[in-house]
Amino acid sequence: MATIVAYRLQRADHLPNPQALFTYGSPRCGDKEYIRGMETTNLLAYRFVNNADIVARVPLWPFHHLAGSMYINHYGNLRTLSSWQASKDVWRGFVEGVKKRDINFFSNHSITRYAERLEQWATGVEYPQE
Repeated sequence: MATIVAYRLQRADHLPNPQALFTYGSPRCGDKEYIRGMETTNLLAYRFVNNADIVARVPLWPFHHLAGSMYINHYGNLRTLSSWQASKDVWRGFVEGVKKRDINFFSNHSITRYAERLEQWATGVEYPQE
């Protein structure tokens, strides 16, 4: 909803114009044409995805994400990963979650988890620590 509202505000003459958009575990929001329209607004967009968060991966085709993904890996570190690296990391997180009796496809969507990971990032803590 935040992505859709930000786009509508950007296009409306009589409403406030947002300067940036921050989303956490946001689902895909539009088709290619919609995303191209959003990109023409030059809205700064930061989309955080916490490892295996299932909500950030739905709905499937033809929906897409706005660019600007900030990926939080299994260890809680902010990373830029290729699709292959991210896939391996998601499964690593899933396996570790099952060992702890946690289905992280769902638990990683918790805003509390996002807040913990971003606090960790803001304080410069990297895991696993050697």
